Amino acid sequence: MTAKLFTPIQLGGVTLPNRIVVSPMCQYSADDGCMSDWHFIHLGSLACSGAGLQMVEATGVTREGRISHGCTGLYSDHNQAAMKRVVDACRRITRSPIGVQLAHAGRKGSVHPPFHGGKPLSAAESPWQTVAPSAIAYDADWHTPRELSVGDIRTLVDAFAAAAKRALAIGFDLIELHSAHGYLLHEFL
Repeated sequence: MTAKLFTPIQLGGVTLPNRIVVSPMCQYSADDGCMSDWHFIHLGSLACSGAGLQMVEATGVTREGRISHGCTGLYSDHNQAAMKRVVDACRRITRSPIGVQLAHAGRKGSVHPPFHGGKPLSAAESPWQTVAPSAIAYDADWHTPRELSVGDIRTLVDAFAAAAKRALAIGFDLIELHSAHGYLLHEFL
C-alpha cells in the first residue's frame, strides 16, 4: 500500500494538495475580536509549512460568544478587516486552502485564557453574560448562563450566518462550525 499523506484529496468542493491539516489553535491574542500582529506572524509562518489546509482558530460569531477577551471574532467590520489583512498575507505565501472555525463559547465563555488559569472573569474584569441551552453553570464558581429563548436561538443562527458571510467576503475556502469541547453547539447535544 502506498502512503497517501502527500497526495491531493477532495473534500466537498475544496481540493487539498496534501492531507496535512493545521488544526484551529486558539491564540488568545486578539483585541476585541480583531486579529493582531501575533496572528499575522503565527498564521503567516504556518502558511509557509506546506500543509494542505490551514484552519484559523475558533472565532466568535458574537462578542459574547468568545471564550475570552483575547479570542478572535467575526462580528464587526473591524474584526473582518483585521482578519482579511492576515488572510491576504497568507494567500501571498501559499496556494493551499485556508478555513475558519466559527464558534460560540456558550456557558464556557467569559473566562481567562488557559495560560492565565482559565477561570471565570471577576466583576472587575469586564465579564459578560454567558448563554446556554439551560441555566446551568459549567462548573462550581462559574458564571450561571442565561437560558436561551427560541428568539435568542434565532438571533444566534443569524449571527452564525452573518459571520459566514464575512468569512466568504474575506476569501476563506471553507468554514467549520465548532460543535465540540462543551461549547454552545455541543451543549445542545
